[in-house]
Amino acid sequence: MMGVLYQAQLSTLDNITPEIRSMWEQSTTSLPRALRAEQCWNPRPLTNKELVLATLDFLNDKSMDRRSTYTVFSRGDRDDSVDPREAIAQLCDPEPTNPVFLTGLRLPLLSNGLFRTPVELSNFVEPYEETNIQLNLTPKYSFVDLHIGKPELPLVC
Repeated sequence: MMGVLYQAQLSTLDNITPEIRSMWEQSTTSLPRALRAEQCWNPRPLTNKELVLATLDFLNDKSMDRRSTYTVFSRGDRDDSVDPREAIAQLCDPEPTNPVFLTGLRLPLLSNGLFRTPVELSNFVEPYEETNIQLNLTPKYSFVDLHIGKPELPLVC
């Protein structure tokens, strides 16, 4: 298997073959792109401390319906039985065999204009309004790709 991986031909957007370009353009809206994270934040980004405290407060708010405000994943699958605070604990103590992560966190702290759609993204897709900003909490061994979601779930970073 490693031999196959070492022999794989990798491409950048500068040298992608016409066949691969066609495949991407026919199956999605555009070719994959990496955007600089600092393009998503306004002048003063949130600190790690602010994000962790806001997330803990949000998770502790018993008036919120968990299923409609965020989703907990364990080992890559939705798992409503997992304590969502485990994702925060795994920021300090990652669990390679059972990564827990949260998606769709709608923290009130994010609605004060600290986040924006990168201007460069407008070259490829039409950005949605930035009124439904959501946070993904992905400790080591887990990930959620930046993507454009359905209109009710626009830009997730």
